[in-house]
Amino acid sequence: MGATRRESRRRRALYNGCPVFTEMAVPDALLTPEIIDFCFEKFQDMHPLQQWVAKMLQAVR
Repeated sequence: MGATRRESRRRRALYNGCPVFTEMAVPDALLTPEIIDFCFEKFQDMHPLQQWVAKMLQAVR
């Protein structure tokens, strides 16, 4: 069973936001210069979501 709405709000308040994460194996690029490209790809994939969240935050402020 999932968290209740109240529990969910408490968790978000604790972190002053809504933490998000992903689980994956440690990339081979971790200790190489290629880590920059690896991270860029991940952040680029998330950019549309980040833009949407920013827009929603502006709407409720």
